[in-house]
Amino acid sequence: MPAMDMNVVIETKSDFINDVNYPHYMHTWWLKCEVCHPAIFMPAKGQNNMTMSGIAQGQWCGRCHGKVAFPLTDCVRCHTQPKKAAAAPKVAPTKK
Repeated sequence: MPAMDMNVVIETKSDFINDVNYPHYMHTWWLKCEVCHPAIFMPAKGQNNMTMSGIAQGQWCGRCHGKVAFPLTDCVRCHTQPKKAAAAPKVAPTKK
């Protein structure tokens, strides 16, 4: 199967760190889908409830990163997607 050219944005829980832009292409160039799905990652948005603490303990991305892939301390390799700007609150027009 050819590598899957699709990025997935994983929103972080923090307002102060960029979201993750997960590149399927690079991962599927080396690995088959079955290596990660569904044993490590449920292939559905919002179903994995990932945390950096869990990743550091070897869950999710931590199964490889820090062992056979670049270390978790290289934050900007994954956290590259700027947060979407919050929508401005709607203000009712004032009467004159």
